[in-house]
Order: sequence, then structure tokens, then C-alpha cells
Amino acid sequence: MKNYLKYSLPSAFYKIIPACAIIPLSIFIFPTSATAAPALAPCTANADTVTECSGPVNITIPVTNYTNVLGSVISRFINASPPNGSGIILGDSVTISGQLRNAGTVTLTNNKTSTVPVIGIELNAGSSVDKILNDGTLLIINNANTGQQNSAPFAAAIYAHSNARVQTLISSGTITVDNVSVFANGNSYGISNEGGIIGSSSCSSIANLASCISTASGLLYNSNAIYSRSNGMGTARGINNGFGGTIYLLRNSGTISAIGSAQAGYYGSYNAVGIYNDGQYYGGNIGLLINEQDGIITSDRFGISNTSYCSSGVGCYGDPTSRSAIGTINNYGKINITSTAPIDGSGVNIAAGILNLGGEIGFINNGGSINISGANRWGLVNSNSISTPSLHGNIGEITNTGTISAIGAGSMGIVNLGSINTLNNLQGEGNLSGPLTYAGILPLNYAIIIRSIF
Repeated sequence: MKNYLKYSLPSAFYKIIPACAIIPLSIFIFPTSATAAPALAPCTANADTVTECSGPVNITIPVTNYTNVLGSVISRFINASPPNGSGIILGDSVTISGQLRNAGTVTLTNNKTSTVPVIGIELNAGSSVDKILNDGTLLIINNANTGQQNSAPFAAAIYAHSNARVQTLISSGTITVDNVSVFANGNSYGISNEGGIIGSSSCSSIANLASCISTASGLLYNSNAIYSRSNGMGTARGINNGFGGTIYLLRNSGTISAIGSAQAGYYGSYNAVGIYNDGQYYGGNIGLLINEQDGIITSDRFGISNTSYCSSGVGCYGDPTSRSAIGTINNYGKINITSTAPIDGSGVNIAAGILNLGGEIGFINNGGSINISGANRWGLVNSNSISTPSLHGNIGEITNTGTISAIGAGSMGIVNLGSINTLNNLQGEGNLSGPLTYAGILPLNYAIIIRSIF
């Protein structure tokens, strides 16, 4: 077993050395069109199992289990303004005491005049399910195109509303959400938790994330593929957690990909994020985020984003200190960013493997790789909130025993404009991508990690 020794040095001894290697990055292909849904019989409400059917499955009473069985199809073409655009709907405050499973295929598509969200599995406010298992296919195609920004409905494969509770959510199948629209704000979310709770803990307050994780059970786990694309002005997020939502444990051993628009003046690419923890409307909370050895997080803007900000002059729903928080990020796999898009609508042209913007992160452990290329691209960024400077970006400790590589003019491995208490670093001259590069405010403590060859 290799031995590690940390030798502490004061921050003043830290030097910036440019990196010099280019790492090949992953490219994903998304569908650009959808065929009309087949002619199937209407789905049955409150059914424990479903075969081929068309339209929504409305679960409005407590049931033990629900299964869209292997080989079955729930297919729906959504016209302009039906009551909802979902495939499987768990009603307000309705409980499934067992498992909600998609082993077949849920395919939803809409037309360009549709005004309702397109959602594969929707958990309404206050609903509860012990386990969601997707070992089939969720395919969501959003064609809505009103021609105006901020006017088109969003699309999501799995969506949890406020106070919805899921003990365990596992996707070993395929999730694809594709916003085809070019001229509208049709956001794309693979899995979106908007104020719900995934997992559970006996801790008294989510503010103490370390305590919560020590007693947590349940998780959100992706072991196959989540693809999210926005072709217009909308955002693309593989996993989205916001509105005060809580995910106690998030694991990825598959692929999470978010691709935004590459059109000048559009903000879609700027908001393309593999995993997004949002603190705009009440702080989102993630206890422990693990990208495992086989895990790949890829995007054309941000791999993992922990962002806190309030709309100018509005505040965050009455809470100007609202901030997102992540207890620990463990990256043992790959975070690959390919940012070729021009600037977004606000003139911001940045990209990073991990972004902490006005949020709180306790620990970042990188034993894998964070690779990004292009001018002014950064491997890891810690900064104060742009719109609310009083929200300081804080990271307790970063330990880098892997690779953080940023290739291009003005690019850096780590950029710190906030506060980092401790940086422990192994990446030096012997690394294939060169030594770690750093710019900005020095960490309070810096330690070199020495690896034994014996």
C-alpha cells in the first residue's frame, strides 16, 4: 500500500506553475427529433401494474407498489394545454409504501404550442414513496417554441415538488431529456428536486450536514446514464436540487451529461450543469456527493455547481442570507468540461469543473480527475456571490491526490476569490498534466502531500 505524508508550509511559499497537457474529453449525442406516439389504450388510474397504454397514470390513492412492467410503454403526445403533461403522477400527499418502478419505457413529447411542463415521473407536494427505481427508459422531448424568452415550459424525467419525500431513488436505466426548442426558455432537468427530501436522517437540523450524514439512510444513485440538453435559451441540468431541497447522499457511477446552447447571447450554455445545487430560492442542501471511480460528469459549462445568489432588489423569498450547502464532495472518477460556446446573455464567459459561488462546502476530496480546456477556464472556482457579495464562498478543506487540469490561455487549476481554510496537494511536477496551478487569495493553510514509491 502506498504511504502518504503531509508536510505543511505557509501560504507564502505557494507558487503558480502553468499546466501543459490536454486531456481528451467525452462527447455525447442527443436525439434531435421525436416520432408521434403509437396508438395505445388509455392508462388506468391507481393501477399497481401497467402494460402498454397512452396518457398519464394518475395515482390519487395510497398504493403499496406501482410498476410499469418490463417491455411496456407509457406513451403520450401532449397538445397545447391539457391539465398536465406528466406520464406517471403521484398526487398531493399520496403515499406509496413500497416501490414505484419503471422497468419499461415512458416516452413523452409535445408540440411547439404546448404550455405545460413535460415530466416523466412527477411527485406532487407532500407525496411520499419508499423507493423509486428506474431500470427502464425515460425519454422526454420538449418541442415547445413560443418564440419568447422565459415563456416555454420545462421538461424533466423525474420531478419532486415541495415537501415530497423519497427514501431511495435509483436509476440504473436511461434518462434523456432534450429541449429541442431554439427560441424559448425550455429548461431541461434529468432529475429535479424542488423542495423535496431524498433520504432521511435523525439529525435535528440540516444546517449541521456532518451530523446529518452520520445518521443518514437512503440515497439518490445513478449507475447508468442521465442526459440533459437545452438547444435554446433554457438551462440544462443533469441533477437539479433547489428551493430548499435536501439530498442526503448522492452517488454516481454512471454518466451525467448536461449540454447547453452554443448560440451567442443565450444563457443556456452558461447554465449547463451536471449536478446543480441551487441557493437562489432558499438554500439547497446535499450532504455527501460521491462521483465514483467509474463515474463521469460532463458538461459544456459546469460539472458541479453550488450556487447562492438573490435576484437584484428582490431577495431570496425574504431570506437575503439564503445559501446552498454541500457537506462533502468526493470525486474518484472524471469531471470533464468542454466549453466552446460564446458568452451568455449577461456577458459572463466562465466554465469550471466545480463552482462554489457564494455557497458553503465542507470538504472536497479529489482522487480522480477534473479536466477542462479553453481560454479562461478553471478546474475549481471558489468565489463570493456575484449578485449578493455578502454571501462569501467558503470551502473548509480541499485535498487533491488526483489531477486538476485546466488547459488554455488564462486557465487555472484552482481560482479562489473567497475563503479556503486548507489545501492539501499531491499534484506536482511528476503528474502527467503538470503541477497544480492556482490564482487568487491564498488558502489559510497549505500542505504538500508526499507519495512514497515503496
